[in-house]
Amino acid sequence: MKKLFLFIFIGFLASSCQKDESLPNLGEKLSAVYFDDVKFYEFEYNVEGLLEAEKNKFFYHRYNYDKKLGTVSKEIYFDSRLASSNSGIAQEALNRLVWVTPQNTELTGILVFKFDANNRLIKSTELNGYSEYDFDNNDRIKTRRMYNEGKLSGTREYDYDMLGNVKTDTQYYVLENGTKQLSATTEYEYDNMKNPYYNLKPDRFHVENTNPNNITRKKYTVYNYPDAGLEERYTYTYNSLGLPTDRNDGMRYQYFQ
Repeated sequence: MKKLFLFIFIGFLASSCQKDESLPNLGEKLSAVYFDDVKFYEFEYNVEGLLEAEKNKFFYHRYNYDKKLGTVSKEIYFDSRLASSNSGIAQEALNRLVWVTPQNTELTGILVFKFDANNRLIKSTELNGYSEYDFDNNDRIKTRRMYNEGKLSGTREYDYDMLGNVKTDTQYYVLENGTKQLSATTEYEYDNMKNPYYNLKPDRFHVENTNPNNITRKKYTVYNYPDAGLEERYTYTYNSLGLPTDRNDGMRYQYFQ
């Protein structure tokens, strides 16, 4: 249950960018993700091949594109009972049978992602604030600055390996006096095969879904709370296109044919 809950919120908090001209071929388009043989995600695309909807039992994301303004908006419908402090209410949400849709769930909020002339994500609004982004010389996100009620509350800084995969994700709190305080680090290792999420979503959860390759090791360290850290290792089986079809923790990937 703990692992399932983690997957839910990783999907709920996603953000990054995409270039239209680098969309994957039809056979490389992810159509669904399963966990322990239960469908966990489902994806729909518009006539231009851009992601139109991301579906889950507990949330529904709908994307709208405005090329003239250089923005992508994301409508979020989320079963808010999952965040309830009442364990009975939260359990009811976990036990729901019907997936969330715009017809059966109220709109939680709309996130907006702003891109510059080079199609780089420069600002994203979140439910409780916004983020701004800086880039390195290779147009990769170097720093994410997170603001809450207009005040800088934290940063995330990224280092990359030779292939453009995030090697280290370092998180800082920003104190009232403007001082940065180290919060956590995550270190990654990768295979040399294609990441099924790469260039798939208009707003991707950075690190997990923006790397060209698949994560094989993830070590998370929380400073001041060492017991909260974790280390995970993954192995995959692949199809003839070099995309993963199964992961050793029960994840299975399905593609359009």
